[in-house]
Amino acid sequence: MSQIELTPETVIRRSETLLSNNLGEDIVMMDIEDGSYYGLENVAAQIWKMTEQPISVGSLCDQLTNEYDVSPEKCKQDVMTFLDDLLKRKIAEVVA
Repeated sequence: MSQIELTPETVIRRSETLLSNNLGEDIVMMDIEDGSYYGLENVAAQIWKMTEQPISVGSLCDQLTNEYDVSPEKCKQDVMTFLDDLLKRKIAEVVA
């Protein structure tokens, strides 16, 4: 887990240090600082797009539950796990 405990009120955005490009519906990214490559598909790619501007975890989950057939509880659990991974990898950041 990351050092930050995510809540629905936590505001997050994607890191500006990554280069990213769309490949169809998928997204590929490169961290120019350490040379790491990442690929995102489906809902993960949608979350990446939604975090271009700062957004609260709660708003992110609300939008996803409206767009996809997922319960609010499952969405919150999966989104927080995914965002925690992005934070650990420094792909996303919490906005103060």
